[in-house]
Amino acid sequence: MKTQALLFLFAFILGCGQQNKMTTTYNHPQKPEIQTALNEMLKQPTNGFLIIEDSKTKKFIQFYNENGLILIDLPKIALTKDEYPLAKKYFSKCGINLKQVESKDPETGKHFICSSWTKASPPDQINNTINIALGALFEIYALTETNSLHLIKGWK
Repeated sequence: MKTQALLFLFAFILGCGQQNKMTTTYNHPQKPEIQTALNEMLKQPTNGFLIIEDSKTKKFIQFYNENGLILIDLPKIALTKDEYPLAKKYFSKCGINLKQVESKDPETGKHFICSSWTKASPPDQINNTINIALGALFEIYALTETNSLHLIKGWK
């Protein structure tokens, strides 16, 4: 019993079982523009979306307004085989797991399953959400602050 108590105390002190927290801050000159667009998205009467896309490579990360929450989303299907392990490592560091979602093709009616790294956050966490998104662009796609980002607004 004493050994179990010591093991538990050791695990507790080291933080065993806790999610890793991202401590790196990512910056980009378009960060204020992204924040403005996300705030606009949240004010739309329907659940809008925003896609941040690199102008040259077309690599992207997307957001949805999910009932007033900011849902960050990166579909697994958008990644190359070399980008997948980078995404897995990066999102694990952020405490975001790969989730499977069942959906339906609106044209064919066929059901399908898609996998995405996704996380919903309240609006007061907008800066952290943007940081996660920029980190994904930098860490997974190897983009930098010099890449021009195109914002695609799903409500205009």
